[in-house]
Amino acid sequence: MAVALLKPATAKGETTRRRLLAAAEHQFGEKGFHGASISSITLRAGAAQGTFYLYFRSKEEIFLTLVQDIGHQLRAQSTTAINKAKNRMEAERLGLPRGLGELMPMNARKASGGCGQPISAEISAHTRI
Repeated sequence: MAVALLKPATAKGETTRRRLLAAAEHQFGEKGFHGASISSITLRAGAAQGTFYLYFRSKEEIFLTLVQDIGHQLRAQSTTAINKAKNRMEAERLGLPRGLGELMPMNARKASGGCGQPISAEISAHTRI
């Protein structure tokens, strides 16, 4: 499912959108998808609930946006690491573990004992491949 983004018109708007995404990442990491709420996300971001709807249509949309953002970040970091490799084996060793370790939120690493299962379970439950 592709996410149709509501793009901010100003730099300030993009900053607010990024604050909402960061707050959502924390809330989903701490409480899971069902435990997090738009109210808890906006409270953590220091934004009004109405502000949320300027940038996202629903909790599902902000979640899917996070999944897409994390995927883009993972691919970018993996590509950077892989480009430094001398051979395919080194590329595999450098690419995937580095990206996953750096992208996983600290609270998810703690909650999952370092493997990220809570977030992975949420992603699997809300995305179709």
